[in-house]
Parts: sequence; C-alpha cells; structure tokens
Amino acid sequence: HSAATGEDIDANGTYAELWMGTHPTSPSTVQVDGKTMLLRDYAGGDLPYLFKVLSIAKALSVQAHPNKQLAEKLHATRPAIYKDPNHKPEMACAVTAFEAMCGFRDSDQIAFFLSTVPEFAALVDPPIVRAFCSLVEKKQEQGEQKNKEEPSTQEEEEESCKRQALRQVFTAVMTAPQAEVDKQLAALLGRIKDNSNAVAQAPSSQAHDCIVSQLVSRLYLQHGSDVGCFAPFLLNCFHCKPGEGIFLAPDEPHAYISGDIIECMACSDNVVRAGLTPKLRDTQTLCDMLTYSTGVPDIQTGKVLDGFTRLYGPPPSHADVITEFRMTRTDLPASSTYQLPGVGTHALCLIYAGSGCVGGLAVKAGDSVFVPNGQSVSLSSSSKENLLIFRCFAATATPKSGL
Repeated sequence: HSAATGEDIDANGTYAELWMGTHPTSPSTVQVDGKTMLLRDYAGGDLPYLFKVLSIAKALSVQAHPNKQLAEKLHATRPAIYKDPNHKPEMACAVTAFEAMCGFRDSDQIAFFLSTVPEFAALVDPPIVRAFCSLVEKKQEQGEQKNKEEPSTQEEEEESCKRQALRQVFTAVMTAPQAEVDKQLAALLGRIKDNSNAVAQAPSSQAHDCIVSQLVSRLYLQHGSDVGCFAPFLLNCFHCKPGEGIFLAPDEPHAYISGDIIECMACSDNVVRAGLTPKLRDTQTLCDMLTYSTGVPDIQTGKVLDGFTRLYGPPPSHADVITEFRMTRTDLPASSTYQLPGVGTHALCLIYAGSGCVGGLAVKAGDSVFVPNGQSVSLSSSSKENLLIFRCFAATATPKSGL
C-alpha cells in the first residue's frame, strides 16, 4: 500500500489489515477520470464481499463469526457491538508461511490432553472430564463403522452426545476463573521450562501440527496469563505454505497465529471473541454458537484453472449456500501476457507483487483495481519479476473457464 500510494510508514507503528470493498466501517474509494468517489457509488451499490490483506505478528483472538440468523439477532439486540446483520464465512490464502488454529481437534486428541496435562484438566470439573473421556473411550472400543452411506440413529445420538460433552469442556475452560487460569498456566509453564518435552504430542497428530508446548509459551509471551493460552489443547494447530488456503465456515472457532494472508469473506465485520484479546469478550455467546464438530480442516491448494491461475472458495458442502465470494490467485512470469478469464460479476484485483499492466492500466505492488461486471482483462508483467495478482468476486453467475 505504501509503495502504491506514497504514504510514509511509521517504523514504530503496526499495520494489521488493509481492506478493499464497500463495508461502511472502511469503504474504499476509486479514481475515475482523475476524480475520487466511493467505490459503492461507482459500482452501483454494495459489493457482497470484503477483500483484505492481513499481516499477523501477534496471535489474533480466539473467535468465531456468526451464521446469518445469529448475526441478524445480535445486530438487532446489540447493534453497538455487532454492527451489521450479515454472516462472515472466510477464505484465507497464505502469501508467507502462515500459522493458525482452526476447528476442534479430534475428540481422542482432546481426551489425550485432558488425561496427560493436569493443568488443562484442572480448568474443567472432574465429572465433565470423565464424561467426555468416557464417550471417547467408548467410541474407540466400538471402532468406526465402515462403508455406511448413512449413519444409524444410534450413531447420530452418539455424535450429538459427543458434541454436547465437548461443549461442556470448552465452556468450562473458557469461563474458568482468572485466578485458576493464572495458577494452572504458571504451573504448566514451569513444567515446560524445566522440560521442553513436558507436554507430549497428541496421538495421530498430523504433519502440519505445531509443537503444543512451544505454542503455549509463545501465546503467554504475547498475551500474558490469558485463558486463550490453553486453546492449542482444544483446537487444531497447523501451518500453511504460500499458495495454500483454508476455508472458515460460520460458527467455527479459530485464531490466526502468524504470517501474511489474503482474505476474502462475506461483507461483514461481526466477530465473537473469547480469548487472546484486549477487545470485548463475548464468551457465553461464543460457547453457545459453535457447532462443536471435530476433525482436521482441509488445506486447499486451489483448483488449477490453467498454468497461471488457481481458484479458492468454499468446499462443496458450502458452495451452494455461500456465494458471496470466490478468490483466484494468478502468478504470471516476468515478460508474459495473459488473458484473465471473466467472472460475470464485479471483481476486485489486488496486485500483491511485481508490476505490469491490467487491462492497459499500469500497476505495481499495492495497487488494487476494480473490474466492472467481472469482464475478462489482459495482464502483462514487467521484464523484472513475476506479477502476482489476487482477485475477489461473487459466485452469482456461471463464470467462464470453470470458475
């Protein structure tokens, strides 16, 4: 942004987010024939998505975004806090190494930590711990039934019980008295300091999983004695490489830890927080709204559209419901030309790296370009470096080239 606008960077300041879109909190403007006007006015109305660049040096809050029905309720009853009635599913694509927590771990991993990390278990009433671990043990003894198209009524009941038990565990942790959080976190950090292997990795941890003890220590250094420091025992921790992405559905817990990402989302700023933040915490709302589904989130590498462009968006389970946004990533080699396929709706393009031309308009890193009606545009890169462009658009029409 500084490179594109000439604005000075304060070396002592922090810059967390850059927004592009029509959300009233920070609406974009557009240059038209030398004049500045609101993007909303030029586009003929609000865009259904919000496009962002995030730079995360310090872990962001343990949070979730409400579904549409809940967002409408929260906005109606507490408009000063929840400023719009929209849901906020998100798609994040890494442009540097990216760390995050997202979704609940498999129940057997959470049970493992409850059994092996006494400080974590101490935040939860023993009957709740026993009930949760008993359900997990029962499931392990029964084993997973294979090759069944539909779950049985008994399996559905067991899944419901497991989710309710996880809800009780999570709620107990997030609402634990601060004095108890202080006591148990100090004890845990003392054990980690004495023995870096004090906290064992959970069984069946994925290759992308973090070293939990290291993450707990990092979160403490950043946020002090905060209940969110216990989140790694509950949430999946993972790393993404540049070009990899994750989809975040409404009502799913997450916390970004570090790295730079490009985000697109439904046009909303509704966030329900409960840890790792100095901002308002709405812990009970967060605990009540989550789905409590478990399992490792899918890490996307993008659908290959051609040799230069990949498509990112909601998985098939959400694609028909969440149509507000899709995102493409185009990496054009130096001294190349390319026709970016049209998408049929208004689109925003961000030039993340390099320089060249978009539709005949000279651009450089930090520029963003509004493409009306999502028309196909020609791209050309300079002779010095690749041109890396991200584009956000709505999936309200059938785009060309499989988009």
